[in-house]
Amino acid sequence: MKLRKKSGFSLLELIITLAIFSLTLSAAFSFNLFGLKTFIRGESQSRLQNDIQYAGNIISNEIKYATSIELLSALDNDTSFNYLYRGTDKILYLKKGTSQPQAITEPVVVGLNFIKNGSVITLVINGQRTSTQGNQIYDLSTDVHLNNIKTTTNVTG
Repeated sequence: MKLRKKSGFSLLELIITLAIFSLTLSAAFSFNLFGLKTFIRGESQSRLQNDIQYAGNIISNEIKYATSIELLSALDNDTSFNYLYRGTDKILYLKKGTSQPQAITEPVVVGLNFIKNGSVITLVINGQRTSTQGNQIYDLSTDVHLNNIKTTTNVTG
């Protein structure tokens, strides 16, 4: 009786190949997941930076030629002025003659502070955003120097 040698893979070869393939696949998945988390973190930081920069640009353009500013503790009903103010979680802009404010930042915890140092007034805008995973907080602040302002009311410094 002749025995013929069967061609193919043994069970042991298949198990080893499957193990190597699984390790390679899990390493590739981990690398991809790390890249995705890094991208999301950078995107969240970038959005915060864009929001704060946009708010700084709007505010500096609005008060570029102003010679006086007044900080109010509450929004005034006088519609002959433009108002920039901090809402609950964003900066709002109310254009003169309108009744509906427009948000100039996404919802972020924002601080608006005017600081007077000698003859220079600086507007400091602070923003904070929690990452989409909720495990990291990003802080950012920017300064807008108000060189033309001659008179101020209720500005700290």
